[in-house]
This record gives sequence, C-alpha cells and structure tokens, in this order.
Amino acid sequence: MNLRNLSLPHSIVAGGAAFVLAVWLSACAPTSPDFDSDAASLLQSSVAIVTDAAAVGDPVAALAALDVLQAQLNENTSTGAIGAERSARIQASLDLVRADLTAALPAPSPTTAPADESSNDNDNGNGNGKGDDKKDEKDDKDDKGNKKD
Repeated sequence: MNLRNLSLPHSIVAGGAAFVLAVWLSACAPTSPDFDSDAASLLQSSVAIVTDAAAVGDPVAALAALDVLQAQLNENTSTGAIGAERSARIQASLDLVRADLTAALPAPSPTTAPADESSNDNDNGNGNGKGDDKKDEKDDKDDKGNKKD
C-alpha cells in the first residue's frame, strides 16, 4: 500500500510508515543462517528509532534514522552478515517506508523573490548619466527654442 497517493494527514502517513517498519522488525528476527544475530539486533534497534520518530509525526527525524539503517544494511550485506535474498527483501521495505516518509514531509514554504533593486529616481533612462538635465535645459529656453538669459 502506497500511502502517498492518499489525502491523509501527515500523522496518519507517518503512522503507516511506523506500522510497515514494525512488521519489518518482526521479519528481522534471526531465524535463518543468512542473517547474523548481531546484525539483526543492530537493525532492530535502528528500526525502533525510525518507528518512534514516525509514530510521533516527525518524518525528518525518521528519514535521518532510516539513512542510518540503510548504511547498516549496506554494511552488513557487504560483509555477508545478511544474505543477498534477505537483504533484497529488507531493501524493498526500506524503499516503501522512505517513499511514505518523504510524502509525509511538510510542504516547503513559498519563497519570495527579492525586491527589484532598480529604481526610477528621476533619471531619464538613457544611461548617459545626465538624469533630468534635458528637462532643465528645456526650462531655460523660450517658446522659439532660444536660450533664456
């Protein structure tokens, strides 16, 4: 079940992620030779941290704990403490939980663009640096364009 397609409050989504992890936690029990008991204990502790964070509606903390869990899974798989088949099943669960927790993240707050710093401080916009000088020159001439004294 993918919780991110539902219109549910973030706490319910996080609770769903916690449930998935709880089910996964029971699957971590070292019942086969392809799963070292020390590795299982370490992963179970990490799953509990993810579950706790998700249960209180903190997807950011849950995702951070999930990153730690992911690193532990990778390490234990590479050393052979967890067999490839079991590792693949665990990875599939982690991927589902990550997707649900990511969907539960709060929406980013809208950012405002910085105010336009250019201003129209009485310059004529022609870039010659003369500003209102032409206006002043116009005021110095009579109706026929002759310069006033």
